[in-house]
Amino acid sequence: MAKAVSIQRKVYFALGSIFLLVLVVVISVAVSAEKKLSTEMVHSQLKDKASGYLDTMNMLMISGAIANREMVRTKLLSDNNIVEARMLRAPAIDAMYGKGLQHEYPLDELDRRALAGEEIIIEEDGDNGHIMTYLTPVIAHENYRGTNCLPCHQAQEGDIIGAIRISYSLDQLDGHIFNNMMTMALIQAAMFITALILLSLLLRRFVISPVRSMHRTLDTMERDSDLTQQVRVETQDEIGRTSTALNKMIARFSDSLRQVVGSSHELEQSAGQIEHSSQASLQAATAQKA
Repeated sequence: MAKAVSIQRKVYFALGSIFLLVLVVVISVAVSAEKKLSTEMVHSQLKDKASGYLDTMNMLMISGAIANREMVRTKLLSDNNIVEARMLRAPAIDAMYGKGLQHEYPLDELDRRALAGEEIIIEEDGDNGHIMTYLTPVIAHENYRGTNCLPCHQAQEGDIIGAIRISYSLDQLDGHIFNNMMTMALIQAAMFITALILLSLLLRRFVISPVRSMHRTLDTMERDSDLTQQVRVETQDEIGRTSTALNKMIARFSDSLRQVVGSSHELEQSAGQIEHSSQASLQAATAQKA
């Protein structure tokens, strides 16, 4: 036999299931939106930093202080979120100015692709955490923000003279997103619990209590065979109208039973009279025979 489950528990189970589903969907959408926004923001920051890096290197080159370029790189790396900053040299630069620093040469396939003219933005999870890496080629122009790059590098318009690589750690942003997600989950859970308590009170007041009262009345009728009981009607909603209809049905059923009982008494009286007449006839017949 299946175990009985109350309406209240069924409602709570349904509400809990809906809440969990809504919570998962809302948090998933919110986290996805935040991650997309943070990725776009970091991408924009990396472009700005790469552009600023190149502008500063141009200023050093024009002023003849290019030997101090490591100071620029050190300043970039002072940002705790920037884990890598390098200015790559094209082979033609070595032919003009000699060998550069060790980190100014390609170390992997990404560096070589950037020196080949490809702009790259890549996001990956590794031993160093969640990292976004941006690489952009440095192209010689006759007028790059007011500077003519061609004479200094003996290059043609559009030649690739180097590349910039900057890597940014997204771990701090991921931590903020996780904290926001937890805060959102706690707020929604608090709102759900409050709503559940209010709904529980309303459900008990307008549904559970009237249904239990109706059940007690019907149970008393069945146990005591007492059709004089009436279901208490307190509202005019669906349950109230059902109780009213039930009271009317019980009243009609009770009247029908009273009529049946009355007819039974009349029938019993008629049977008694018939029996009395039969006995009188039998006595008369006996006397006549004697």
